[in-house]
Amino acid sequence: MLNKIQISNKQLIILMTGFLLGDALIINPVSGAGRDAWISIILTWLVSYILIGMYVYIAKLNPNKTLVEILIDIFGDFFGRALSLIYIWYFLHLSSLVLRSYSEYMIIANYPETPLIYMAILSSIPLAIGLKYGMEAIGRTGIIVSLIIPITLIISTMSVIDHIDITNLQPILKYGIKPVLKSSFNLLTFPFGEGIVFLMVFPLINKKENLFKSSFISVSIVGVIFLLISLRNITVLGENILERGYFSSHLIETIHPGAIFDPFISVSQLILAALQIWIFLYALLIAISQMFNFNDYKPFVFPIVIISVSLSHWIYDNAPDMFRVAKEIYPFYAIPFQFIIPIIILVISLIKQRRSKGKVSE
Repeated sequence: MLNKIQISNKQLIILMTGFLLGDALIINPVSGAGRDAWISIILTWLVSYILIGMYVYIAKLNPNKTLVEILIDIFGDFFGRALSLIYIWYFLHLSSLVLRSYSEYMIIANYPETPLIYMAILSSIPLAIGLKYGMEAIGRTGIIVSLIIPITLIISTMSVIDHIDITNLQPILKYGIKPVLKSSFNLLTFPFGEGIVFLMVFPLINKKENLFKSSFISVSIVGVIFLLISLRNITVLGENILERGYFSSHLIETIHPGAIFDPFISVSQLILAALQIWIFLYALLIAISQMFNFNDYKPFVFPIVIISVSLSHWIYDNAPDMFRVAKEIYPFYAIPFQFIIPIIILVISLIKQRRSKGKVSE
C-alpha cells in the first residue's frame, strides 16, 4: 500500500511547514513569555533542528520503515505493538486537540452562535474526503499553503504597520529567564515535537537522500514565520492585550474590523488546521493497517473521523480549559512520545548499525 504512494521533497517541505504552523498560530504556546516571546522562539528554533534532525536520523537508520515497523523491529513483536498502540492513541488525541482548537477559534472569532459540535462536524467533512483520496492528494492540496500563508502574513502585517510600537518590546527579560525557558519548552513540544508523526510519512518520499535538507528547510521557514508573527503581535498589541486575549490572530483583526484580510486569516487557519489533522489521521490509519495487517486503510476513514470529532467535543470543558491544558499539562504529557521513546529508538538503531558493520568487516 505504501510502496504505491510517493511524494516529492518539495511536497514534504510544504507539508511539514504547514503541519508545524498548524494550530500553533491559534494557540500561542509562547504567550507565557510576554514581551520576551520572540526570545523563546529563537531558542526553540535552534533546538528544534536537533529534535527534527533526530527524527530524520531515525528514518535514515531504518530506511523505508514507518514508526510502527521501527518499533516492532526495535522492541520485538509484543512490546513493539504495545508501543504502536500508544502512538495510535497519541495521533488520535492530537487530531482531536487540533480539531477542537480550530473549532473554538472559529466560534469565538467568527460564529459565536454556532454550537461547537456543529463546527467540528462541518470541519471534519473535507478531512474525510481528503483521507479517502490519500496522501498524494493531501500533498498537492498543501501547495495552497505555500500561496495563502505568505499572502496572509504580508497583508495582515501591512494593514497594521501604522500601529507598530517598538517600545512594546522593552524592557527585555523584565520577568527573568524562567518564563522564557518555560515557553521555549512549550513551543518545542508543540508543535516541533509533534513532528514525530512524520516517521509515518518519510517512507513515502521519493528521494530520501534529501530528507535532512527538506526537513531543515521547513524548520527554517516555520522559525522565520513564528518570529515575524510574534514580533508583529507584540509591537502592535502590547503585552497586556496579548495576555488577556485568547487568539492573537483574532486580536490583530480587531484593530481593523471588517478589513479585507479577515477572510484570509480565517481561511489560512482552516487550511493549516486541516493539513495538520490530515497528517495525524493519515498516520493513525496507516499505523492501524500495519498493526493488524490490513491491505487498505480507507474503510476505516469515516469511523476514525467520527471518533476524532467525538473526542474533540468532550476533551475540554471550554476555551480557558483548552489553553490551560495546552500550556501547563500537554508539554509534560508529550515527553515520552517526543523525546524518551525516540531517543531509545535512536540509541538501539545505532547499536544495531554498528553490530551489522562489525559483522560485515569480519
